[in-house]
Amino acid sequence: MVEAAELRKMLLEMESKVELLEREVEFLKKDKSENEEKIRVLEKKIGALERKDVDERNKWTRIEKELREKIQEKENEGLELGQKTKEVESFANSKSSDMEDLREALKKSEEREKSLELFVAQLKEEAGVAENVIRGLNQKVDTVNGGVNGNGVIARDGKRNTMS
Repeated sequence: MVEAAELRKMLLEMESKVELLEREVEFLKKDKSENEEKIRVLEKKIGALERKDVDERNKWTRIEKELREKIQEKENEGLELGQKTKEVESFANSKSSDMEDLREALKKSEEREKSLELFVAQLKEEAGVAENVIRGLNQKVDTVNGGVNGNGVIARDGKRNTMS
């Protein structure tokens, strides 16, 4: 009988331990489920950031291309005006009777050329600023991507890395 009582006591202790372990298993399952949900949310956020990054890069690439085209157009206009200025000077030298009118046209042409040169210089400066902004954004994106990958959370390709 003593043995039966001890066995019952052991059985009660084991049942108590089993219940405790079952509660712990339930808690761990719930915790795992919550962690998996957090991972899905983070993966969505990373995907959104990657899409935003691509959109920003495309936007800055477009802006840079447009600025380069404008600069080229203004440089061409400057060259054309320079050529026209030379033509006007040549014409002015050959036509003494129209000299005064030609001098005025030449002056306007030179002013326009200087104005365009200033505008071209300004566009070049804006292109430089845009390039610096693009570099800064690229560095920030690389820093963000490097930080996420460096912490062993989620790689850019969507695979989960293990924590060290």
